[in-house]
Amino acid sequence: AHMKGLMVAVALSAALTGGAKDPLSFPSYEQRVVATFADAATAASAEMSVAGLPDGAARAFATRWDDSTPRHVAKAAMLERAGVKGGFYLCGREDAPVPDWAKDLVAHGHAVGNHTLNHLTMYALSFAEAYRQVLLERIRLETQLGVTVNSYVSPFGWGGRSWVDRETKKALLQSIVETGHWVSCDNPIPELGIPGGVWMAANRFSSGDKDPTREAFESGLKSMCAAADRSPEFPRIVLGTHSWCDVAGNALQEQLLREHCVRPDWVQLNDWDYGAYRYSALYADVRKAGTQGAAATYALRRFEPVSLASAIPLSVRFSAEPVAVTCGGRALVRGKNGTWTLPHDADRAAKPSAIVRDGWKGVRLTLTPGEAARKVRLTLASG
Repeated sequence: AHMKGLMVAVALSAALTGGAKDPLSFPSYEQRVVATFADAATAASAEMSVAGLPDGAARAFATRWDDSTPRHVAKAAMLERAGVKGGFYLCGREDAPVPDWAKDLVAHGHAVGNHTLNHLTMYALSFAEAYRQVLLERIRLETQLGVTVNSYVSPFGWGGRSWVDRETKKALLQSIVETGHWVSCDNPIPELGIPGGVWMAANRFSSGDKDPTREAFESGLKSMCAAADRSPEFPRIVLGTHSWCDVAGNALQEQLLREHCVRPDWVQLNDWDYGAYRYSALYADVRKAGTQGAAATYALRRFEPVSLASAIPLSVRFSAEPVAVTCGGRALVRGKNGTWTLPHDADRAAKPSAIVRDGWKGVRLTLTPGEAARKVRLTLASG
């Protein structure tokens, strides 16, 4: 959304209102892919599909680190040496500036996510206050960092609280999605009722936050890989959760990450790229538009990168090996595992950061709880 003056786009997702092929109702556009095959018969029978992960990888991997602490700086440096991605879930106060080191995290390709405004136990709050905690922290991070924040993890987690009934948990998670958050490094909890194609959760394990050990790392990784095998809709493995360890602990984590998590059949994705890719892979619509001799044309409906908060390309594959593939006159590059890399159209691959930063300039926001109706009134005004 390009904004001028008071034109402001607020990404409050009307979750689950779209059709089965786009449950979050993201805007989309169409690309035409032309694949040339060895002969006309092959072109007539060949089909195109979108790989479940970039380059047809078996797993996506990342790490997750909660709270706002300068210890994240050392953690990020360790991750970069190991060659893996990090998601840093920050919290703060309404009037608190985001620290400069958080801007460096973004500049180095790590993701920043929402860990609420004041790190309170969400189940103990009214629905209106829980909504306010999440939405205002998103706005605080987006306005100061110039990025889209669509990833959320819950303070103190989602499970393990017997005094909270399931319906309350489901309603709270629904409200999180409705604030525009649909990517998470929390573990999947199917009984909360949000489908895997709408709530992009992860299989998270810990090596020990303060005193990491090899045993904890390796047993946790093995367990989460097994969980991903049982639930293919969640192909992401994540190490977390706090940046509490010392230099020796970071060194051990770096060694273990290199040994176990930097694999040729795994892809390293931060939260933005993972969410954008998985949503596109699940809901992109591919149809065969026609053939002419040895060339087949495919129409691909995909989602606008600004809405997804990432312009990550898709990996497409064909049921028969093409000789060449083009899109809009551009030759596509062969990826791994029989895939071809399909970027967004050049005029649509604008960085979301520039749009978000310009859009919120000079805007004031207030949230007024309405406890009786379990709703919040949101008011925007030009500054």
